[in-house]
Amino acid sequence: MGFSPPTMVMESSELLLIPEGRATSNATRTAATTYDGSAFILRRGIVFNRIRFRAVSSTGSPTVSVVIYQVPGGHGSGTARLKASAHEIAISGAANHEVTPSEGSVLLEPGLCFVLFGRDSATGNATLRTYTIQPMDLHTANVASDAHPTTFTMAFTAGSPPSTFNPATETTASALDLALTVRLKKV
Repeated sequence: MGFSPPTMVMESSELLLIPEGRATSNATRTAATTYDGSAFILRRGIVFNRIRFRAVSSTGSPTVSVVIYQVPGGHGSGTARLKASAHEIAISGAANHEVTPSEGSVLLEPGLCFVLFGRDSATGNATLRTYTIQPMDLHTANVASDAHPTTFTMAFTAGSPPSTFNPATETTASALDLALTVRLKKV
């Protein structure tokens, strides 16, 4: 019987997610109906009930979704399970947004998580704040078939994300190399 150190989980905190790929600068991305996703490193676990992100502009009356997945144990390979989702978030101009996941309070373990965002309205455009991720072979391009890309796209029906997905086999490595700037918070 071996010793396992306890997993540190912050009950009351805020956590800025750090992209797995090398972030080089601020950028923006107009949310599309094919969702953009990226892998983020969690140096510690967190219980959260708010997701924060920034819209920099909008036209029309767009709504967006933000969804967060994690492979059990925070691993980078295997089947990721839906942990948190927020849908039909109305975007009106430049503003910070703080939304409550449909699941309420959520626990993410240390390791990796996958954050996806996209437009779920049929009309309008919302441009969100992102990081630029340095394009690199084996990270964002020419990724081995048994490994997840650090930035990717994934198609699914707006407002109806799958309950699970495999980041290595059910995504397409993204040539845009962008990751949503996102914070998680417990209130």
